[in-house]
Amino acid sequence: MSVPREIRAQGAFREPQFVDLGLAHVPFDALTGADSVEGPMLEAVRAGSSAAILGARGSGKSSVLAWMCRQLPDDHVAIRVPVVGMDDPSDPSVLGSVALGAALEAARANEVDVSGDQREAIESARADDVTRRPGRTSGGAKLGGGPVPAEISAQLESLEIEYSRGKQPADRLYGLDRLLAVFNYHGRVPVLVLEDTEAALGTGVEDATRDRFFTNSLKLLVREIETPTIIAVQDHFAELEAYADLRPYLFETTIPSLAGRTVDGLRAILAHRLEVFGIGIQVENLIADEALAALASLYDKKDGSIRHVFAALEVAAAAAIDSDANRLQAGHVRLGIEDWGDR
Repeated sequence: MSVPREIRAQGAFREPQFVDLGLAHVPFDALTGADSVEGPMLEAVRAGSSAAILGARGSGKSSVLAWMCRQLPDDHVAIRVPVVGMDDPSDPSVLGSVALGAALEAARANEVDVSGDQREAIESARADDVTRRPGRTSGGAKLGGGPVPAEISAQLESLEIEYSRGKQPADRLYGLDRLLAVFNYHGRVPVLVLEDTEAALGTGVEDATRDRFFTNSLKLLVREIETPTIIAVQDHFAELEAYADLRPYLFETTIPSLAGRTVDGLRAILAHRLEVFGIGIQVENLIADEALAALASLYDKKDGSIRHVFAALEVAAAAAIDSDANRLQAGHVRLGIEDWGDR
């Protein structure tokens, strides 16, 4: 099989799922030689602070968060709060419901020593006409941190059932304080992960709804829940007054530009991606120098969008297959850039 065919077959140039992004990420600290992004951010989270990574679309914010999840100490548990498709992300009660469901799934993914009696009792109660609360989506694959005692899952399931049946009165923290208490009782620190604030809001959202997302929902997580929350924030949101109110409660850093070292940076990123997928070829043997330089220009033009680079490479690999080539030449990459340059 030719290398371009192997790349396409394995999806090496397609964007990984969030749970796998951390494997594919090359830390910006390594690319730039400056300890300014992943290192300080991880240190802040380990110390108990919430943190935000700022940057443009496609610049690698989600990759930074996914990588961080994989570096968490064993007493931490990463919980991806799936904000995409949430009924109303500006409503803290909806956020609380989604976070509880995500915490339960994360606990199950990290679970050890499952108790059969507890599981049977919980599943019996769950089957007893349980109605899901609005806004519940899936997000519980294992992201990072250490093993979780089965008792945590059992207690979170009981808590979720209580809230879904309306047995708990409305409260100021929407069950998030009780969620935290379950983890803390067993010596675990939950880390809430929101990797796409823009996707949470969708396109064309009203300014008032957008602002409430920051002043209500995110404020609840970073100011009132005593556990780390890590969030990715698009740079245009970072200019909002609604976001500015959160700044004193966040460690904040920004995706750095690779300008001036873009070619070397992309070469390192591509080499790591090929290694992760077990594709045994050096970057210089896969991509012509002229083609790599063109990708660097695309990266700079699109404000540091690594996503655009890999999308163009996916098209280039398909073009190489069509021309029966085993190397991506400038012409192949040019087709990808023409396809993605204006998106």
